[in-house]
Amino acid sequence: MHRVPNFQRCIFAANKLLRTFKRIKSIYTLSLMKKFLIISSVILVLALIGGGWFAYFASYSEGYRAGKIMKISRKGVVFKTWEGQLNVEGITSNTGKAGGSLTSTWEFSVEGHHKDVIDSIQKAMDEDKRVKLHYEEKFYAYPWRGDTKYLITKVEILD
Repeated sequence: MHRVPNFQRCIFAANKLLRTFKRIKSIYTLSLMKKFLIISSVILVLALIGGGWFAYFASYSEGYRAGKIMKISRKGVVFKTWEGQLNVEGITSNTGKAGGSLTSTWEFSVEGHHKDVIDSIQKAMDEDKRVKLHYEEKFYAYPWRGDTKYLITKVEILD
């Protein structure tokens, strides 16, 4: 029977150990890549959700406009929204000519769950009263919110 010398056994064990380390390293590198992809994907999804939340709920500006309601109507095929127009009276000229005042029309939207706002607008329009419409201007006009970026939050009847 032939015996293997000790140094050959050491070389054989070292080679076996080296192959094991290479295998572990490749597994570790692969799992590191997987970890990177998973973490990157989670960060991307959270950034998209945060950006969408901000664009939906944040207001670009707030303010009010005063005038007389020209129309308010509920329209839409898939999403029924309340849309209206406000006649914003402008400067009156002193020339004595007919139609001497400058007017402009401002379009706005009212979210459907603001029933008190819709009722106040309809009442002011029926009674031909001037109103002050408080609004929030959003970043985007979503189809289920309305056709415009201007969403009415409060109505004050002036006359």
